[in-house]
Amino acid sequence: MKTKIKLLDKEFELKSKLKEEGVKFPFTDEKDNTLHNKFTISISRIIDNKKTTRRFYFYDSQDNYEKGIKDLNEETLKWAFRSILEDGLSATEDFGDFCSEFGYSTDSIRVSEIYKACQKTLEKLNFLGIFESELSDMLEELSKMGIE
Repeated sequence: MKTKIKLLDKEFELKSKLKEEGVKFPFTDEKDNTLHNKFTISISRIIDNKKTTRRFYFYDSQDNYEKGIKDLNEETLKWAFRSILEDGLSATEDFGDFCSEFGYSTDSIRVSEIYKACQKTLEKLNFLGIFESELSDMLEELSKMGIE
């Protein structure tokens, strides 16, 4: 699936590709047996006449995995984009505030790994010209479009 979306006068091309079927979320508890399809989401943007692309992973719902859905539709692809922006926004907080926001313990190695993954997402978004100061406004625009 491929689509385009414009937010804050910035246009993005979104693409999805199935990477793996029937996998667990990263950082989940060993007791969690839910399975999902893992997709690579490519986000591209033209900056100074040069196409810049970064790739992210997205895990679709357990329900879609059980239904055998192996392609993202346009709506789900845009929702995946929103999810990626939300992960980046989470990394704008310091670790203590991040833990407080999500009810995590600050002394957990697993939570530290989740936080670092969010920071990596934010770095990739910054490379695409999406900055911390714009994330909330972009998420608000997506909400107005019904993508939430």
